[in-house]
Amino acid sequence: MRGRLSTAAAAAVIATAVVASPAQASTARYYHGDETVRIVHNFLNGAAVGSVTCGITAVVNKMKKFKGKAGLASIAAYSGEISAKTAGTSATCKLAKQLALAAAWTATVGRDGAPVFIDDSSHTDRCGIISKKITYSYRIGSSPDRTLPFSGSVKVPC
Repeated sequence: MRGRLSTAAAAAVIATAVVASPAQASTARYYHGDETVRIVHNFLNGAAVGSVTCGITAVVNKMKKFKGKAGLASIAAYSGEISAKTAGTSATCKLAKQLALAAAWTATVGRDGAPVFIDDSSHTDRCGIISKKITYSYRIGSSPDRTLPFSGSVKVPC
């Protein structure tokens, strides 16, 4: 039963994390205004699905309550609380925590209307016998030379 839950949780994170991707794999560009808000909430949606069994659910749910450009400063303020949480040791939990931290950092950079640079170098490995590994990898900051990395991976059935 626990194995099925883990697989279901991983598949749910993957399905949501795909939506959380700010751009196609191997792309880098600046995001502005409402695009930044959308990306922050996409990252939070990915984190919320994975966080159900990972110990960060309450924080992510608080972050999701803040909407629009005005909510970015409030979302950014949760960065320290997310960092302090122990999110579990599974790859799914680590990915959920990284997505929540990516949301907080994106909100921090873009909260005053500043452009946010996001380099998305996520990729999917080929299917093995029964599964494939999906790696989400983002560099987020105010410019290409001032970014922080956020990454995580999970295995999903082929």
